[in-house]
Amino acid sequence: MQYAADNDAIIIDGGTKSRIMEIVGQRASKIEQSKKPIIIGVAPAGLISLFNSTKQEDNYKNEGDNDGENDKVLLDPNHSHFVLVEGDKWGDETIKLFEIASSLSTNDIPIVALLAGGGRISKKEILFCINQNWPVIVIEKTGYLADEIASYKNQKQTFEKISLDANNIKKIISYSSLKLFPSDSNQKKSFEQFLIYTLNYGSLLKST
Repeated sequence: MQYAADNDAIIIDGGTKSRIMEIVGQRASKIEQSKKPIIIGVAPAGLISLFNSTKQEDNYKNEGDNDGENDKVLLDPNHSHFVLVEGDKWGDETIKLFEIASSLSTNDIPIVALLAGGGRISKKEILFCINQNWPVIVIEKTGYLADEIASYKNQKQTFEKISLDANNIKKIISYSSLKLFPSDSNQKKSFEQFLIYTLNYGSLLKST
């Protein structure tokens, strides 16, 4: 987060008070107000609640992994901007999220996608990033899709065990700009260096 603040980065995510998005907000809250990065949350308006839920677990949904779930969640108060789109299911916001990212990309701003956990919607988003030739960093040991990708990428699982979505998984793990980062690394500096390397690598690919 400090790297984002120091380099005027713009962060785009789901904007809700849950999982990695809440963590992003918490990290941002610790940065001096005048130096905080822009954090844009994009979410379906029909799934956003303006009031605290009476069910504690509602704020800990992993939207990408709950097919058919329609419980409302709160917006994270530490995000700086929100874009609410028409829709009442997770995934309705995806097109707008990438429209925003793509509009920034046309201004020669480098883009990198980070995957921590994730599910079926995240898989579609990763495939979109691949089609746009954007670099992707998968943070290992964060569960769900991230661990599945890391497992195949590290050859801990064979292609024979891939599900019916074999073609998409193969496309993801064979993508040259997809990099794995170990989540058990406690060195903040190492991730910053890894991020810089990934961005530069992506820029080189884009220029060739």
